[in-house]
Amino acid sequence: MSNHVDVAAPLGEGEAFDVEVHSENLRAHSKGAMCDLVIRIVADGKDRMLLRSTFLAKGIKLSGEKPGSSERTAFDMPVRTAHWKLDAGTGRRWAKVAGDYNPIHLSALSAKVLGMPGAIAHGIYMAARALAGIEPGRGSYSWNIEFKTPVVLPAAVDLAFEPTAHGYRVNAWHARKGKPHFELELSAAGS
Repeated sequence: MSNHVDVAAPLGEGEAFDVEVHSENLRAHSKGAMCDLVIRIVADGKDRMLLRSTFLAKGIKLSGEKPGSSERTAFDMPVRTAHWKLDAGTGRRWAKVAGDYNPIHLSALSAKVLGMPGAIAHGIYMAARALAGIEPGRGSYSWNIEFKTPVVLPAAVDLAFEPTAHGYRVNAWHARKGKPHFELELSAAGS
């Protein structure tokens, strides 16, 4: 559903670090249940990064909790500043890089077996690609991405990279249908 990353200082190449992982915040959602996976990265006894990923398990019902309504706000397409063409092999190439061989990203057939309309682009791939040209190389910063609709491969994605007072906002949407795929915000330290 979303990812939030706080970077106190980027890790250097070959720098040793420890990783702590836990889950928290199990809660009802109108389509199932959500929870957060929290990852803390520590180097030399100092917190360097904190990552929070929110996941949705569809069809799960939590006893005693009533799910909140999930109203979508209207999406007004901003002025396009970039366009991506993603072929059907995008998910397989990302799997080789990331080591994440989730079948929903690998092929239309394996994704459909798991209830998806076809193979979808990995959310972290989308974030990494959007951040590639705007993420600061040094210092502290934060970024947050909220996913709206999956990017079914192959796909044409329109984007708007908009500078803000403290960083960038990136919107991505289906090039033909105009439906939003994600919104990403990047903020530099002190923002």
